[in-house]
Amino acid sequence: MKENIMDLFNNRIVLIIIGFGILYLQKYFGKKDYKILGAILPLIFLIISILFILNGQIKTLWDVFMIFLSIFMALGSWLVGYESGKEKQAKELEKMKAKDYINK
Repeated sequence: MKENIMDLFNNRIVLIIIGFGILYLQKYFGKKDYKILGAILPLIFLIISILFILNGQIKTLWDVFMIFLSIFMALGSWLVGYESGKEKQAKELEKMKAKDYINK
């Protein structure tokens, strides 16, 4: 029995896995300091949201809330990764300075 691709996306577990994958990807982009790639996903969410609003598919306040929530979650995930990457970079710099100080 073949499943239609839309049936796959109607499965909530698959959507949750995709959502976590997207958030992980955003965190990875932030950690590796890919600023442009980290901005692409929220921008895509925003463009799709505008298209939905223009087509009249966004009808309730809940829909608007979910749109903004997804955008802020993507941005927040990128920011967490970015801060984590900065902390790691600062620790590495401290280690290098300590080694330089010892070797003098």
